[in-house]
Amino acid sequence: MNDGDVFVLASKNIVFVWTGRYSNNSEKLQAAKVCQLKAERGCSGSVVILEEGQESALQGAERAAFEELLPLHSKNVKSHTSVPQDEVFARQLASDLKLYRCSDETQEVLNFSQGDLVEDDVMLLDTWEAVFIWLGTERVTSQSLAVEYILTDPRGRSPDTPIVLVKQGYEPPNFTGFFGVWDNDLWNRLQQSSPGCTVLVTPSRTVGDDGQPIRRTYPVAILRIKDGEKLPDDVDPTRKEDYMSDDDFRREFGMEREAFNGLAEWKRQNLKKKLGFY
Repeated sequence: MNDGDVFVLASKNIVFVWTGRYSNNSEKLQAAKVCQLKAERGCSGSVVILEEGQESALQGAERAAFEELLPLHSKNVKSHTSVPQDEVFARQLASDLKLYRCSDETQEVLNFSQGDLVEDDVMLLDTWEAVFIWLGTERVTSQSLAVEYILTDPRGRSPDTPIVLVKQGYEPPNFTGFFGVWDNDLWNRLQQSSPGCTVLVTPSRTVGDDGQPIRRTYPVAILRIKDGEKLPDDVDPTRKEDYMSDDDFRREFGMEREAFNGLAEWKRQNLKKKLGFY
């Protein structure tokens, strides 16, 4: 086994997808296609995603099935060697990769990160080789959204493009790999159990060096919450931009605060609506 590749190991009841630590997204997508093909052909076994180094954590039937296919004591993982094809794919991927927020109207999210995935939204990630529909914990949908997107894409898409439904908190590696650094604990830290509870995040300090109160800042994922009752008590829903860090503001709005404040009021409101902060 090579830590620059992805391997699909199929037993009678379980399919293992083993991802080497240096494997690329193209290889992960091909593995997803193999799993989808097996499901379409009637294979009802479960799929277990394993990142390199997680093999020893397997238990019970999963461990026994993996040991039968590839005994852990004899597993030999060879170091990967970078190949030009991976670099070409990475450059091509950067131009093809698109993320859309699907609410009242579809909006593309530029320079996206994990923080742009909001629990009360449906997100569509287009990698060209596949289309992912990400569902926040409070949303339900069908794959018809992705089918319509593929069939109406002006670039011309194969109707056989794989469609993958992803639920919040259960994101597979071939999805998280497109978001740079992925924080598996983010959803837990942002979780709110009921109205009136506090947001489980640590905001910035509220007192400046001069002892005067300063406004707190919150993660972008918190500020995109649309239900005002679920926002922190000190956040003004009509001025969410004021509660962003300077870095988050520049990344989301593509400009400095001074430039934004210099825009006409209607332009500021339209931009906030487009970016999901209204």
